[in-house]
Amino acid sequence: FSAIRQPLPDNVHLLTHELWKEGTILVRLEHFYQENDDPNGLSKPAKVDLSNLIENGHYLIGALETTLSATELLAEARRLKWHTTDDIMSNEVLSNGFRPLTGDANDFTVVLKPMQIRTFVLILR
Repeated sequence: FSAIRQPLPDNVHLLTHELWKEGTILVRLEHFYQENDDPNGLSKPAKVDLSNLIENGHYLIGALETTLSATELLAEARRLKWHTTDDIMSNEVLSNGFRPLTGDANDFTVVLKPMQIRTFVLILR
């Protein structure tokens, strides 16, 4: 038995696929190639349609991107700021990662860059 409707790209690994809170699933995806590992294309960014990670009979109606630990929404996450020895500020606020997906409401495609891990809470109906 597999909850995945279609195979993932060859350069993507499904790290987590578990029931989260009622009506949601926690999904964590990993692109496991480095940028220069494979000249044949596996080192390039990979597209994954999150709706293919849902069992038949369920429908994906939204997806929220979270931090790696899934403790807060990526859009609301703040990184620590500190001064370096040359007094330049480092680690600015994370870019907007909130993803009840915009644009086409039926497009749940995400892109994983080489060596990137992304975590999503999928909202089901």
